[in-house]
Amino acid sequence: MSEQLTDASADKITGAAGMLAGAAYGYTALNIEDSLLADAVGAGGVPLAVSATLFLAALILSLKAWFKSPVQTPVQTPVQSADPAVQSDAAQGGSAHPHLMAGALLLLLALYVWVLPFLGYLLSIGLLVASCAWLGGARQKRSLMLAALLAGPALWLIFDWALAIGLPMGVWPSLVK
Repeated sequence: MSEQLTDASADKITGAAGMLAGAAYGYTALNIEDSLLADAVGAGGVPLAVSATLFLAALILSLKAWFKSPVQTPVQTPVQSADPAVQSDAAQGGSAHPHLMAGALLLLLALYVWVLPFLGYLLSIGLLVASCAWLGGARQKRSLMLAALLAGPALWLIFDWALAIGLPMGVWPSLVK
């Protein structure tokens, strides 16, 4: 018996799993004990925000799946063909090698953590955003540069200014002295 999973069914399952993961992560974040030296956000503040974001994104995905039109196409499985006329997964918007993509993303994150103390948050996050976008398929130089230039200041405003969470400055302050 070979039943194919529809897009809506896959989204419902993914949404339910994401909501469960978000709720479990949130419960764990609520149980993080604050120290006497904790700031206004607290030790569980950022994990709680991450869990709320995960839960909300999964809820939206699930709701989208429930309200999709009844005409749905089954989820396509990767087709391995020597015929160049057959579209690959990469041509359809997915990665032909998802494990290589995941490994490259992990390598980018490790590189980000390594250069963060030297370059500081603003420059490091801009480079990370641009390289992840390029790895994901963005090739327009203007869009990549704009994303890299805006990501650092926008996230700095959220964390450093709005939430009062200090971010690494790198070697730049020592060069000014």
